[in-house]
Amino acid sequence: VLYLFHIDFCLLQKTVLSNLIQEIEPLDVSVIQKDVPPATVDAMKRTISGMLGLLPSDQFQVSIEALWEPLSKLLISSMMTGYTLRNAECRLCLERNLDTDEGFISRQKTEDSELEAEGMLDEDRMNKTSGHDESLESETSDSKNGIPGLGRIPPEAEKYILNLQSRLSSAKKHLAVTVGDPDLIQELLEVKRKSTALQMQQFVGEEQNDLLDYLRSLQPEKVAELSEPTSPELKETIHSVVHGLLATLSPKMHSKAPTLSESTSTGNVNLVVEEDCIDLVENTSLPFHPLISLTRDYLARLLFWCMLLGHHLRGLEYRSELMELLALTSDVENDASVRALGTKPPAMLHLFLQKSRNNFTSQFALHHLTHLHSFSSNSSCPKFSNLLQGHISNSHLLQIHAHVLRANAHQDNLTATRLIGHYPPKLALRVFHQLQKPNIFPFNAIIRVLAEEGLCSIAFSIFKELKLRSLLPNDLTFSFLLKAWSRAKHPHYVDQIHTHVLKNGFIGNPFVCNGLLAVYAKGLKDLVSARKVFDEMPDKGGVYCWTSLIAGYAQSCQSEDVLKLFLLMVKTGLRPEVDTMVSVLSACSNLDIVKVEIWVRISSEFLDDFDSEKSGRDSVNTLLVYLFGKWGKIDKSRERFDVISDEGKTSVLAWNAMIGAYVQNGCASEALSLFRAMMEDSRCSPNHVTLVFVLSACAQVGDLCLGMWVHEYTKTRGRKGLGVNRNLCTALIDMYSKCGSLEKGREVFDLMVTKDVVSFNAMIMGLAINGDGEEALGLFFEMQELGLHPNDGTLVGVLCACNHSGLLVRGRQIFSDMSQQFSVSPNLDHYACYVDLLARVGCVEEAIEVVISMPFKPNAFVWGALLGGCLLHNRLELTRHISNMLVDADPENSGGYVMLSNAFAVDGRWSDVSVLRGHMRARGVRKQPGRSWISIDGILHEFLAGSPSHPRIKSIYYTLDILLKQMRLDACVT
Repeated sequence: VLYLFHIDFCLLQKTVLSNLIQEIEPLDVSVIQKDVPPATVDAMKRTISGMLGLLPSDQFQVSIEALWEPLSKLLISSMMTGYTLRNAECRLCLERNLDTDEGFISRQKTEDSELEAEGMLDEDRMNKTSGHDESLESETSDSKNGIPGLGRIPPEAEKYILNLQSRLSSAKKHLAVTVGDPDLIQELLEVKRKSTALQMQQFVGEEQNDLLDYLRSLQPEKVAELSEPTSPELKETIHSVVHGLLATLSPKMHSKAPTLSESTSTGNVNLVVEEDCIDLVENTSLPFHPLISLTRDYLARLLFWCMLLGHHLRGLEYRSELMELLALTSDVENDASVRALGTKPPAMLHLFLQKSRNNFTSQFALHHLTHLHSFSSNSSCPKFSNLLQGHISNSHLLQIHAHVLRANAHQDNLTATRLIGHYPPKLALRVFHQLQKPNIFPFNAIIRVLAEEGLCSIAFSIFKELKLRSLLPNDLTFSFLLKAWSRAKHPHYVDQIHTHVLKNGFIGNPFVCNGLLAVYAKGLKDLVSARKVFDEMPDKGGVYCWTSLIAGYAQSCQSEDVLKLFLLMVKTGLRPEVDTMVSVLSACSNLDIVKVEIWVRISSEFLDDFDSEKSGRDSVNTLLVYLFGKWGKIDKSRERFDVISDEGKTSVLAWNAMIGAYVQNGCASEALSLFRAMMEDSRCSPNHVTLVFVLSACAQVGDLCLGMWVHEYTKTRGRKGLGVNRNLCTALIDMYSKCGSLEKGREVFDLMVTKDVVSFNAMIMGLAINGDGEEALGLFFEMQELGLHPNDGTLVGVLCACNHSGLLVRGRQIFSDMSQQFSVSPNLDHYACYVDLLARVGCVEEAIEVVISMPFKPNAFVWGALLGGCLLHNRLELTRHISNMLVDADPENSGGYVMLSNAFAVDGRWSDVSVLRGHMRARGVRKQPGRSWISIDGILHEFLAGSPSHPRIKSIYYTLDILLKQMRLDACVT
């Protein structure tokens, strides 16, 4: 007996897979064909028919001489074909059961049923393949009824005439070969080809093959995926099998290559043999071209055997990986499933499993679970459910499900429950409806899947089906069902669920009560019912119920109810979570200044009476940081921040409250310093709110370097989702625009995946303040084409763009069309921009008319814009009156005084300047000093006009004096 591996093991080490197939003999299909489905066998034979049909031959039984290398490649390709077919079997099985490939299977079934109903399936496919037209079909039909041109004649005469025609045709063909008639020679070759095809057809069969049709329907990349080897060991095994097989086929040695004439006459191809073929023959002292002689029939059987072996090798991979997944290697000596692999000694398989661990991917490992005959259908169900635990890749899940169906384990409730949890609603419902006797667990699983997708009505119908089956819902049933209705506004259904909760005795269950509370508070906004559920809860020890009610009050803008409930929560000894504090701080943003003062006092008194050992002090201090900042008491805000414990500062909320307070009160440099201190604390990292505050501070002081660092941080080291956060992107656009880097801002805007009105507003305003009014207007019209409706902020930016670019006509048109075209009523900001536009271009009288006709009292910005235009165009006769109006509108602001003083100084009216400054002193108005900032090596330096507060002010003045002296010298020389 010639064994498969006839190779020198010094040159090629045996692999683990080769140990498992070492007793399989060449052309012996008894072991490797027993588990192959008939459709796969037929597909292999059809493939071989196509391969051998390419070989030139005039008969099926022909002797073939092939070079070693091309033949080895052919055998390797055959094994990989079998390998691919085994992968395709499993995928086709799964798609048929789940209808995931509706495009192929449904069309194929519809087409087949229609053709079979007409009795024309075979004829139609033949015609499609051959491409004959209608004339040829009619001619064939005539030939069946009789001899063309003679009408109906007796059978004896017809037989005699056909015999004569056949003899005449043979004579013509013989003559054609002799004289070289090309047309008749081609006809003769066609007859021989058809004869050979008929012989091959007896080998491969004639029926349709779904497996091949399925492979033809796939995209090339999908077929390549099915053909991809799962381990390097497979390639080594296949090569060793082929080389060993060829070594048994009596190679002929030649000291020289056959001549060209010999090659042409025999039909062989003369190929150059690579050097590595030399290792496979005995005599390597001479150059050679190893040839192998075999009949065509033997080659067909050899290719068939190679495909079966590739199919079998893939099965061994499936089973071995499955053994690892099911943890069957612990007692492999006594496990019957190991013996099902067909290996000789169990110890060899144990060694194989140990060596091959983690070598094979698990994507197709479950394909042959049904071939482990030691598993009964009952015992395999728990194994399937174990495999379905945790995260599973989609391809792995499909393979598991395919074999759940093949093993008839889809009726197991635990297996079905875990399958449902891994699928989207459409497929999960299919799995659920396949169950004949579901218990409560599949019901809970499908309700949860539907709830997560917001499919409330379907979830409720599943719940009603549960009640019809006389099954008792549990707490999870109601929790999932209530979650489905948390985002819907259907009080009727919620009331029904509430009734079922009461009837089934779950009103005291904390999970169910939390679900009810969340639906009433956040879903239905029914705060009366929510508070009633909360008050009747026997157990309020969980933070979630407090957070749900606080969030409901916050969303309904009942800020004071939020703060009352928050302090009560802290008083009970509960520590608020991040979600709780977000709702509390959000509610505080709606408080006016009077309410802020009241709650600052209440919260401070609460802390004074609060036990310092209880948790929650840090949360109340965080609240006070925010309230003091909103009140403008920035020093008090910092005091409260400093008393927050180190544990409390591990939350980003405390840092955000303090940094936000600095930014909102114009203390940008202090905000950036605190941010740097936060980054040095490894226990806390910024979120998008922190970075928005920081970018706003950078925009205030023009710190472009830090702003660019924040931008880079969001792309590399930031939290997940920072790079696509629209608020953060909008802050980046604003920062870049105000720091003069308009190109960077436009780049951020263009890269945004989704743009809203706020992001367009930021970009339009950025273009406006940088003097690019035309592009700002173009962006304004572009957002309307995208279906975004401009708001009041958009129109402020557009009017600013017209203002800075002097586009009077367009600005006037946009302002007049605000109410009718954009449904936006002009407010003080719009009037201020429009008045500034008119005053800047010299239309002072028109600007005054607009101010007089305003439907509300002008503020300091309106008078300031008008005063600036008067000063710009030397309308000094109007400046005194307008300045007085500006002072009356904002008496504590020094801007009006300064502008009027400058106008008097330009006109030489120094006495008026002195009088004006006296008024300022009498009213306690101080001129705000000029401020400037510069960033050097990441450190922000702030300078105040006339202030020696900078630590290096002396060296700065010394350097400035040197520069001034040098400038005077240069001026004298000039």
